[in-house]
Amino acid sequence: MLSYGAAVALAIVLLYFFGARAWYLHLVSLAIAFAVGFVPPPLLLTGPVADLITGFAIIFLLFWGLGGLLELTMHHEKHA
Repeated sequence: MLSYGAAVALAIVLLYFFGARAWYLHLVSLAIAFAVGFVPPPLLLTGPVADLITGFAIIFLLFWGLGGLLELTMHHEKHA
């Protein structure tokens, strides 16, 4: 649970300090997260450590992708 919480915290901290980038980068991050999640791992990458690393990557990419897209849609510049 600590590694998954660290993935969420890292994604939120990076979004806070660097802001959202181009919308397509966040969309690609979501696609990669789903691809990593649905593709079965190779036989050499099985076990609890591989599961933690894969879970960290999936959760980080999901939160960074969704958070960036939400920030881009909710952030409006004030016009004079």
